[in-house]
Amino acid sequence: MKNAKRVLCIGLLLILIGSIGAALLQTDFGQVKIRDINLITEDHQHLHGLMFIPKTATAENTTPVVITSHGWLNSAEVQDAASMHRSSCAHSIS
Repeated sequence: MKNAKRVLCIGLLLILIGSIGAALLQTDFGQVKIRDINLITEDHQHLHGLMFIPKTATAENTTPVVITSHGWLNSAEVQDAASMHRSSCAHSIS
């Protein structure tokens, strides 16, 4: 029983570390804000997407925003890496 508790604690710790690491990578270590967007189309279907906003974007410092919609068979996170990269680069070229 003692060994099972140890394995459980190690598993939970790995999940916590993985979750924090994924959040840091998804936001380019805090350089990109991510917002969920949900739109209803003319056919009354729900369209989900993620909006990647550079942290440097303000009313005075406008920068491009990347919006992705994942398609039918994927999750929204499939396009994270490319979207985050585009958002991070947007503030360096504006």
